[in-house]
Amino acid sequence: MLYSFSPGSDIPSVCEVIGYEEIYDGWAVIVIKVDGQTINIHSSYLLEMKTRGASYNRTLRNKKTVRTALSTYVVFDIETTGLSHFSDKIIEIAAVKYTGEHVSEFHEYVYTDDIIPVNITLLTGISNDTLQDAPTIDTVMPKFLSFIEDHVLVGHNIKSFDIPFINKVCSDLGLPLVKNNVIDTLTLAKTKLPNLDNYKQPTLCDYYNIDTSNAHHALFDCYMCAQIYCSLVSNNIKNDYISASSDPFENKVLSILKQIIVEKELPETGLRLRKNNGKNGISYSVLISEPPYPIGSERLGGEQSVAKLSIIKDTYEIDVLQNVLDEIPCPNSATVKQLKKNGNSPQHVIVTFLYNSPELYNFINSVILYRLNHYRTAESTFSCCSEFIQCSDAKKCVHENKLYSTACTYRHNLENGRIFYGKNRNID
Repeated sequence: MLYSFSPGSDIPSVCEVIGYEEIYDGWAVIVIKVDGQTINIHSSYLLEMKTRGASYNRTLRNKKTVRTALSTYVVFDIETTGLSHFSDKIIEIAAVKYTGEHVSEFHEYVYTDDIIPVNITLLTGISNDTLQDAPTIDTVMPKFLSFIEDHVLVGHNIKSFDIPFINKVCSDLGLPLVKNNVIDTLTLAKTKLPNLDNYKQPTLCDYYNIDTSNAHHALFDCYMCAQIYCSLVSNNIKNDYISASSDPFENKVLSILKQIIVEKELPETGLRLRKNNGKNGISYSVLISEPPYPIGSERLGGEQSVAKLSIIKDTYEIDVLQNVLDEIPCPNSATVKQLKKNGNSPQHVIVTFLYNSPELYNFINSVILYRLNHYRTAESTFSCCSEFIQCSDAKKCVHENKLYSTACTYRHNLENGRIFYGKNRNID
């Protein structure tokens, strides 16, 4: 007896095979009747249905185990000949399944008659020669579906890119569409890290110090995405901050941050220095770090990169936004180089100082102050808090979280000399 399971249901339906249609090289689309409806199922996928039906009673006896297994998830990635799921082809599929401490892999190249564009080969390393002996998609896809089962799927931009490609193939082959629950790290990152310049996978890898040397190879991309996902869901907004150091450079930058925190009455961790140990050596990131408010609330806060500092032999390189450099003076002793612009990302520049240049730290200080003055929380604006009288009497914001209170419209009035309440009121 064969059974079919509806997505999210433990209750099986009896399937009746009523016919088949031969397709491709020995594969068939099996025509079955389920609950009075006729549907088509690819023959290899029928084996998976049989396995699930045979294990139905065991599943019911282990309900708690099944519920615990919801923590199981599958990270997957595909490489394609282009961006259109209507006209382009999948040429590589990879997935990594995490079940507690157990990790299993799925990886297949996929043969296509299409000529692979040169830019795709340069990006992925996949050419038509690579795929010469690879199985075709009608062989690979049923195996992939069996691997992912009904587990939660994790990936970067999979809702807009990977899933549509997968489901187009499933539709063409008569396979069931993928309707698994999906966690898209692109969407998750926008929620968790609201102040990043962009949310591309390399940007998130750079933020979390994840190696990208094998990017655009599907299996390696899965492991990269898994690290991003784990960092995001664990609220890992970086744990490699420097709070104290005997290194002269680190110590000097920390002293600048601490002085600004006191002067601007910022939260204790409102400015942070993070050490990055990437493939290109040691670098540092100066971050505006907004804690949740109120403390312990569901609100996430967030971080915003101010500048990236790198030590290259006997020079210091500071990576800042072009619009920052347009507004603050750059010392004559420094050299400036524009970086190659990446799509719609903001323009970045590298400002280089000689080792121990006396102007280096003044420039870092100026960059931080400029970014702070233009910082805006991701929180929705509000008219004022309950302390508007105290703010009016002090002629400044007295909120305990000065980063969060950048959403306060009354604070903006105070900063422009408009006082509506208290003893200093000057607006009727």
